Amino acid sequence: VYMYEMWPLSFDDNLFGTPRPIPTIISAEFDRRTALRSMLRSKYGIVDESRGLGARNRSPEVTTFILFFATFTSVIGMELLSLEEKHGAASSGTAIFVRRGKLVRRQSFTNLDDDTEVARNIAKVQIDLGYHTLSLMRLRKLPPEPVVYKLLIQACGRTKVTHRASALMDMLARDGLATNSEIYTSLIAAFTNDDSQAPSSLALYHMYGDENMSSMSSSNHNQLDKRTVSSASSESSLISESASQPISSSINRRDRMKRAVTGRFSNSSRSGVLKSSMKGKKKIGKPRLAKKHNLKLTTAIAKQIELGESLLESVYPGIDIDMEHACPNCATMLSEADIGTGWTPCASNDYQTVCHACSSKFVPKFSVSCKDASFEGSQGKGTPLYCDHLSPWVLLREIRSVMAATGVESILDVKFRKGSDISASLWWNMVVTFRRYKLPFIFLLQGSFQNQLILPSPSLNESTTDSIHL
Repeated sequence: VYMYEMWPLSFDDNLFGTPRPIPTIISAEFDRRTALRSMLRSKYGIVDESRGLGARNRSPEVTTFILFFATFTSVIGMELLSLEEKHGAASSGTAIFVRRGKLVRRQSFTNLDDDTEVARNIAKVQIDLGYHTLSLMRLRKLPPEPVVYKLLIQACGRTKVTHRASALMDMLARDGLATNSEIYTSLIAAFTNDDSQAPSSLALYHMYGDENMSSMSSSNHNQLDKRTVSSASSESSLISESASQPISSSINRRDRMKRAVTGRFSNSSRSGVLKSSMKGKKKIGKPRLAKKHNLKLTTAIAKQIELGESLLESVYPGIDIDMEHACPNCATMLSEADIGTGWTPCASNDYQTVCHACSSKFVPKFSVSCKDASFEGSQGKGTPLYCDHLSPWVLLREIRSVMAATGVESILDVKFRKGSDISASLWWNMVVTFRRYKLPFIFLLQGSFQNQLILPSPSLNESTTDSIHL
């Protein structure tokens, strides 16, 4: 190796040799990936996956939960939004609604008509389903993911449905995410999107739950000193003062809310929050695909999954999804779990899996068959549809790209899953992945029905989390 004594003003070309040619097998693989990415970019555009929310979680199950919330929370309040955009001129007061990355001015109705009331009830039920799915994530003792809370809180604020706010605050405190800056920003935005209904600092303080905070304080009672007690007393007076005195601007209100909330967690619960944070940072070994029969479920989610399976069968009679795939190198039959084990965690650009028998890499596939003669497969109508089996990390990146380009409405449209192109493959991958980890997928079928599929039910209104095993 030639070493320059100082940084040269120009390089000597004679010091460079002839580069070795790239092997044909490697260049062919690069060409295949380039062609696939070009097709996706031309149709949907590409989102910067390196900064994708939650894309760096090594757990395939947690990444699947993130995929669910990324898509489902975008569906929440769609009916309410369409009505308010249509009848906004008849209302009083304004607010800002974010849709497809654009700011849309919407109106808050003074007197809700029947259609708006129905749409708001639907949004409430959708929030309930999101809350129960978040409870399911905690029931399975999965590490908390801030983006999941952020998406659900944003949906609550967007639709002004806040009946689950106290329960969400309790979850945040238990998971050690109450002081997360992104979640706190979403929380402030959610409760200040309408000045007429914005809670005071005292109301926000109570949302964190006096019972939860008292239990945390009692557990750390022996560790409290006089300084901590006096600090808590001063914070309580600050909250009372901010609640009783008028606030001249939204900036002052947010500052007071911030001091009240962060002050509450800064002393007496600091050790509890730190302990909760460390629970989510346990040493993670090689992630494994959870077994189908060993997944916990709540009664509410189990009923939604059962309804989804029934509706899927009605839309696609005699549907059969074959997840097994033979290794092209050694012909070993690989199950869905075997394929999942061979995925590289967090590799959102890697479409391949590794065969456990011969360690060769290949792109796995699954097939979808239907007895309906109009079902269009890879070779035309009446034939099976063969789809690349994507890892949760790849699927999350691709779905985010679609949503960024065309919105979640395109995914719900029946045309998105018709045919044999990449969009149909993405849709069926979502169904397969949600079924794998026992998550609700009923909202993906909404385009096939005129009536709303997610309706009020006693199971969704319940706050209990009775678990069952499937």
